[in-house]
Amino acid sequence: MATRFLALLILIGGTAAAAAASDDDLRKQIVGAWGETAECTGAVLTFNADGSFSTTDKSQANPEVHNGTYQISAGKLTGQLEQQAMPEVTIRFDGATMYLDAQGGPTDKLARCN
Repeated sequence: MATRFLALLILIGGTAAAAAASDDDLRKQIVGAWGETAECTGAVLTFNADGSFSTTDKSQANPEVHNGTYQISAGKLTGQLEQQAMPEVTIRFDGATMYLDAQGGPTDKLARCN
């Protein structure tokens, strides 16, 4: 019984690795507005299909909007926010949650805005 369970876990793990999202899939999934919560009442990142994005803090009375560009290559998100380069992060999705994994750093978790 334990051997059958172990074999099933190995099979599932191998299938999950083989089903990793392509860069094209990631580019489609990232489009939209993302925040710390699904209500997006604070800082919000909005990614557009054309490779541009904007960021704003909706908790402020007169929020400033900052614009930039992004790229996804080999499962990594990079970009430029105005004159500042963004650090490279690994991007992945689980339903309506986006994870940004910084190499050697924390993982940021963002929710798709409702």
